[in-house]
Amino acid sequence: MRAPRSLAENVRAPKEDRVFLAACVAVTLLALMLRAVTLERAWVQIDEPSSLLAIRMVAEKGYPLFPSDVLYLQGALFSYLAAPLAWMLDGDALLDAAQALGLALGLIVVPVAMVLVRYLTASTVAAGLTGLLIAGDPNLIAWGITLRPYGLLAGITMMVSYCFVKLVAEGKDATVARVRAVTWIPVMAVLGTFTHIGFWLVAPAMALIGLVVWNRSLLAHNRLILSRGLSSLAAPLAFLLLGRYTGIGNGTGGVTTGASFVGSHLFSLSRVAERPAIRWEIWSNNFGHGLFHASLPLLIALCSGILIFRALAPAGDDARSTAGVIVVLIHWITILIVGVFVVHDPQPRYLVHILPLGYVMLSVAAASLWQAAKAHVWLPRLSIRLALAAIVVLPSLAHSASAAGWRMGVAGHDADYWDITRWVGNHYEAGQYVITALPPAAAFWFPQEVVEEQMFFLAGPKGRNRTERYSRKMEDGRKGDYWLGTPPIDSIDALCQVLDAHAGNAWIIVDSARLEAQWAYKGEMADVINGSSAIRHQGDGRSLALSVKPVWRWDRDLTRACTGE
Repeated sequence: MRAPRSLAENVRAPKEDRVFLAACVAVTLLALMLRAVTLERAWVQIDEPSSLLAIRMVAEKGYPLFPSDVLYLQGALFSYLAAPLAWMLDGDALLDAAQALGLALGLIVVPVAMVLVRYLTASTVAAGLTGLLIAGDPNLIAWGITLRPYGLLAGITMMVSYCFVKLVAEGKDATVARVRAVTWIPVMAVLGTFTHIGFWLVAPAMALIGLVVWNRSLLAHNRLILSRGLSSLAAPLAFLLLGRYTGIGNGTGGVTTGASFVGSHLFSLSRVAERPAIRWEIWSNNFGHGLFHASLPLLIALCSGILIFRALAPAGDDARSTAGVIVVLIHWITILIVGVFVVHDPQPRYLVHILPLGYVMLSVAAASLWQAAKAHVWLPRLSIRLALAAIVVLPSLAHSASAAGWRMGVAGHDADYWDITRWVGNHYEAGQYVITALPPAAAFWFPQEVVEEQMFFLAGPKGRNRTERYSRKMEDGRKGDYWLGTPPIDSIDALCQVLDAHAGNAWIIVDSARLEAQWAYKGEMADVINGSSAIRHQGDGRSLALSVKPVWRWDRDLTRACTGE
């Protein structure tokens, strides 16, 4: 395949390169500032203690095997990168240092996206627009400051997209950082797989594009591309085998999928066959805040159409628009896959790593229209460019700025189990028992003997998804929680027995949302908890530290299930 002259032979002057480098640094620093301010104000996200526990396990054992004997491969790459911190730090200090490292790694997406846009448009301005939109995206900010894999995943997804675009545009000899782009593909596959298995959601689009572009030549002079692509499959294969044969599995889907991977319970082929539907809200709900939150998804869709139209129209020797369609296909095919196959608990974060590609399309389309206006005399040219600024550029920038402002003002949405567990740990007295709705933070704030012998996991009533998902049958036959292996409380009888045995001498760590939620404790279990305990401290996100009262002080109306009345 002959490399398009406008891409492969685009030689820039050193001055232009310096300007672009300065733009990358400036926009990345802006992104850093927005994330640092947000991190300073935010409380700990509900799943971060799990990631911190994985980091500690890597530091202690060399691999992320939880005390429950669950191999936790989600975010494994970050767990290894952050493990040296756990050799020196613990508790809040470890959390702060790990969050700072995660923030820094999550910033990679900004300059890589800018490099991709400049490659497609030869425009530093368009690249800067992309960087600004990514810097201010509220979801990329939120997940870029937490110890969850989505921020780093967005950067790796952008890197593999850039390598793939160059590979398609220039052929097997294309290079990125002086290394063949085709060689980077399996490297990115390993990094992406062990960051989050959701990395492979972009693979079908790339495979389809590859088959269309190279077709039979994959068996001839493009065999290198085929071999590198097939070798990439070793990463997910190793991931799945490790999850199945190390420990008791790394999934959260209960008995049937517990040996698969975290998130496997979200997919259901049978449900898709019964009621096929596309849940576009998994993508569109990522734009829930900002001045133009309702318009931005439509604007991105419009820009996608513009790029497709430009590719289909006669373009002479200009191949930028053709290469831009690759980004369009990766973006929309991935959204389509998630929208169709994720049928359980659909959350916008499952597509956070695709959001930067939407901003890339918007900027590339804007640059294409700006350049196309040159073909007209001054009045039509001015009109086109003013319309472009009014419809695309200014609204997207206004949305980014307002959405980032909103994000920095929101401390969090979930209960902060890190803070409330720390509070209980500081007020704990020897001999007391602990009942917690989410055990991971307890590993940092209670002595080991308490975690192993004096703690219970408040799983919830049998039959509810949460109860089954986070309870495991341990190797010795007993039941334990997903993280620490502590005994689960999964029935009213079990709850009553524990409360009665340790009345006046136990803590309950929970939050109001779970006490009121049907999928958690709402009903008799919540009534018994409320009737047998008193609030000692309320933390962020309505997290609660409850002390279990002596039996004679229980509310008989709420605790009838325990008294038999």
